[in-house]
Amino acid sequence: MKKDDKSVAVADLHDRFSRARLAILAECGGMSVNQITQLRRQLRGVKAELRVVKNTLAIRASEGTPLSSMKPLFKGQSAVVIGYDDPVLPTKIFRDFIHRHRARLAILAECGGMSVNQITQLRRQLRGVKAELRVVKNTLAIRASEGTPLSSMKPLFKGQSAVVIGYDDPVLPTKIFRDFIRAEKCDDKIQWRGGILEGVALDTAQLIATADLPSKEVLLSMLLSAMQGPLRGLAGVLQGILREFVAVLAAVQ
Repeated sequence: MKKDDKSVAVADLHDRFSRARLAILAECGGMSVNQITQLRRQLRGVKAELRVVKNTLAIRASEGTPLSSMKPLFKGQSAVVIGYDDPVLPTKIFRDFIHRHRARLAILAECGGMSVNQITQLRRQLRGVKAELRVVKNTLAIRASEGTPLSSMKPLFKGQSAVVIGYDDPVLPTKIFRDFIRAEKCDDKIQWRGGILEGVALDTAQLIATADLPSKEVLLSMLLSAMQGPLRGLAGVLQGILREFVAVLAAVQ
C-alpha cells in the first residue's frame, strides 16, 4: 500500500473509531471468507460492521479515540466489530456467531504426501457436513491454539500439518476422513496424530473408534424408537381404562 493510500485508510479508520459506540477487538485468523461475509451481513442489520485491519494502521488510527488504550492488543490477524447505534445488539450477534461456529471436533494429521487434487476432494466432502480441512503453518497454529482446547496438542504440530475442523456433528467428519484415507489408499501419506472432541483430547485409536459411532441423526432415531415402546404401552393401558370406564357408565345407565 502506497503512503498516500495508507494515510487515507488511517483517516477513514480514525473516523469510524471516533464515531463508535462499541468496539470489539478480536483475533480472526481462523475465519473463512464465507464466515466473514456472513457476520458482516448480520452486523449490517444493526448499524454495525466488521473491519479486518492491519495492526500498524489500526494503532495509528486509534490515536485520540477510546481505542488507543487497546494498542497492545492489536496482534496477529485483527478484526474490529464497530457498532454505531445500540451497543448491545452487535455484541449479541458476535457472541452468538462465535458460539455457532465453535469447533466441536478437531483432528490433527500429517498431510505432507497429499496431492492438491486429494486435498480439494477431501475439502469438498467435509464441506457437506459443516466441516473443513485447513493446511496450517505449525508456528501460527501453535500461537492460534492458545486459550483453546487445542493448546494441549502443541507438541503434535510437526512436519506438514493439517487440521480437520467440525462445527456440527463430530462423528461425520471423522468418518469422512477415515473413509477417504481408506479409499485413496494413502495411509502412508496421511497420518493421524490426535484430536479434540467436545473439548476432550483423543489419541489416534480413540479418534478412529469415534468414526464407528452412529451419526447424530441415527442416535436421535434410536432414542425416539426406544421412547415409542413405552409410549405405545401407555397408550394401550389408557385405552383399556377408557373402555372399562365407558362400560361402567353403560351399566349405571
